[in-house]
Amino acid sequence: MIDEEHRFGIKQKEIIKSRQSTTHILYMSATPIPRTLNLVYSGLKDFSYLYTPPSERLSVKTFLNTQNQQIIKNAIDRELARGGQVFLVQNDISKMEGLKDQIITLAPQAAIAIAHGQLSKKNITNTMNGFNSNSIDILICTTIVEMGLDIPNANTMIVIDAHNFGLSQLHQLRGRVGRSLRQAYCYLLIPTPDLKKTAKAKLDSLVKYSDLGSGYFIAQEDLEIRGAGDFLGQKQSGHIEAIGLSMYLSMLKDAVNNLKGFETEMVLDTEINFNDRALIPDSYLPVANERLKIYRSLNDAKNNTEIDEILEGLKDRCGKPNDDLLNLIESSKLRILANKIGVKKIYSNVENAMITFNNNLNDATYKKLIKLIQAGSAKIKLVNENKMTLDVSKSENKRNAVKGLLNELL
Repeated sequence: MIDEEHRFGIKQKEIIKSRQSTTHILYMSATPIPRTLNLVYSGLKDFSYLYTPPSERLSVKTFLNTQNQQIIKNAIDRELARGGQVFLVQNDISKMEGLKDQIITLAPQAAIAIAHGQLSKKNITNTMNGFNSNSIDILICTTIVEMGLDIPNANTMIVIDAHNFGLSQLHQLRGRVGRSLRQAYCYLLIPTPDLKKTAKAKLDSLVKYSDLGSGYFIAQEDLEIRGAGDFLGQKQSGHIEAIGLSMYLSMLKDAVNNLKGFETEMVLDTEINFNDRALIPDSYLPVANERLKIYRSLNDAKNNTEIDEILEGLKDRCGKPNDDLLNLIESSKLRILANKIGVKKIYSNVENAMITFNNNLNDATYKKLIKLIQAGSAKIKLVNENKMTLDVSKSENKRNAVKGLLNELL
């Protein structure tokens, strides 16, 4: 079992695996590295996600600000006023003494200490013991405090030059506060608001995902920003910065199929809109990640049997489905049927369903369509060579009405 997996390199993990090839390995991390998440999305690693936080724990309020003395003073004063302690993270050791002098000016009554990896083990131990016992109010430190500390009384963290840190690193640092029932605060300070696009996206993600259990979503953002790395090589990020995750995975799948000798076929994905609610409600399945998995499964389903199995699984987990979910299930079945025929779009209002066919509609289907129209059905009207309307004004279930027509064309 490898805890804090993101702290290990590829070579180190491969050495551990090579010691015994039959051993099962469990990797654990609050923020999986992009390469690991890529392996998960590609189906090469099993994945489980612990979303529920400890009871009565509060999310850490996170702020992104341009650095100035007043923000630092206000943050320190508020924490010290309630008897708490402050982490002040500065990863440049050469600037620590100067920063300490500034803090003495801002909070002259506070007990201040410094901790970094170049100090002796004895000095670090004494400092950390003092901070843990509340005799030190403000700890100026490097990322030496990133993991393993549990100090419930320290509930404010100030990170200087936050743009120089990694996204996962900042999330780990933020996890040092908010470990009690008190509201905790994290201030990400930058020298100027005019940052590079990647650095700004990284910090915005941290502010956006500040709820408890957001590590997975932060890791997703990290994957989008930095790229997925190599499957077989040692790079833990890279490659997909320019094209995005979805396109990357699609290209990867095509490349794998080509190597296997499979032809990559163009799949028509029908757009369906009945102007009603067709979704998995939050109240039915509260965890966003689990809803996403179901949406993907429905989208990947190849036949009605697979969709029925997904629905039965949802019933077992969450109980009786409501109308919104049943609409989604029926739309998924309709999509499979429409894809077989070559329907590009289905749009319905109260009166009519508009069905748009692919420009390359096969001859057999086209002949069946012409035959239906020639039969003189009042419900069907051909708008142009690849578009028709179906009167659904008297239909109790508009999806079934469209499905019945498409079955005649199959």
